[in-house]
Amino acid sequence: MGKKKRLQNILIVDDEETILWSLNEYLVNDQLSAKVITASSGEDALATLARLRIDLVITDIKMPGISGIELLMEIKNRFPQIPVIVMTAFPSSEFKREVTLKGGLSFVEKPFDINDLRHTVINALREENQFRGTLTGISLGDVIQIKCMSGVTAALRVSEGDRQGIIFFQKGEIIHALCDQLDGEEAFYEIMSFSHGILDTVQLTEMPEQTISMPCTALLMEGSRRQDEKQHREQNDDNPEQTKAPEETEKSAGIEKNDQTDGSLLGTALERFKTIKGYQASVIMESTGTIITRDDPAAGYDLDLVGTTINDFFRSAHSRLEKTPMGGCREIVLQLTKETILLRCQSPEKETSYLVIALFSTLANLAMAKISIKKVVEDLAK
Repeated sequence: MGKKKRLQNILIVDDEETILWSLNEYLVNDQLSAKVITASSGEDALATLARLRIDLVITDIKMPGISGIELLMEIKNRFPQIPVIVMTAFPSSEFKREVTLKGGLSFVEKPFDINDLRHTVINALREENQFRGTLTGISLGDVIQIKCMSGVTAALRVSEGDRQGIIFFQKGEIIHALCDQLDGEEAFYEIMSFSHGILDTVQLTEMPEQTISMPCTALLMEGSRRQDEKQHREQNDDNPEQTKAPEETEKSAGIEKNDQTDGSLLGTALERFKTIKGYQASVIMESTGTIITRDDPAAGYDLDLVGTTINDFFRSAHSRLEKTPMGGCREIVLQLTKETILLRCQSPEKETSYLVIALFSTLANLAMAKISIKKVVEDLAK
């Protein structure tokens, strides 16, 4: 015989005895196999959480002693794996914002329909097709990309110390974000500036109003650009002498440059690639075939040959595609046996423009590589 499934424990916290009695009597039925445990205060709830295994907490907000918000914060600090549903008779947009940032799963407005609440509880307790655990060694940008590509509808909470932000996904599109007092795109970029932290996914029953319409890739690119600018400013503030001698910096980095080209800009462009794990080499050239600068720290590539070959390939592909309804191309990704080559052109329509070619290992983060090469081309265009 199969092992009997454990009854899940639902802790209901409210100072109104009628609410506790009603939920204790009517919440559980044939649809919801669970055990209801009640607490009349936040203090009693914390004592129960320390004593019993609880799978879900449903709490009122307005309570004497420890309020529902304070209880929510304690649960997220001490029992982060436990989802929380918040009940309130006084909903407001600001209240929902605060509860969401503190870790609330969803809201139930009093008076509520017991069937609606039961449906919310069933969704909150559902475990199938979900992963739980901790991810390490993966960037926030990677997690966001995975969620966009998988088409999820959920919320990603990002915590860095005392700060928290939430990114909302609907069918794989980022539709809203909250962080501190910010909303929308600015909140998203602020979350992207977190240097480290903890990530957890919240399955919401109610999605916020859409405030972000920019595609996921574009948001990540802009977030990366802002981070680069911030880091550049901080480096200049910490080491003002560095801005006075860019040629020395490039020389020590092994970067060759044409004397007629802005060496500082090219050095910054190539240094951007070096921050990506799996970077191998890069070439910046004019569409005429003239190489402006190259970087080959491994010294294992004939970059003149690579640059010329890829340039010819790109020009041929662009001219042929331009004759189709699809139009010409600006970027090419070539997956080779050992490397992946990215090429992006500043403006294929012009006779002379910059081409940026970068080589990465097959294990590299190609999403960030594509973001970086686009930013390098944009910088060169300026």
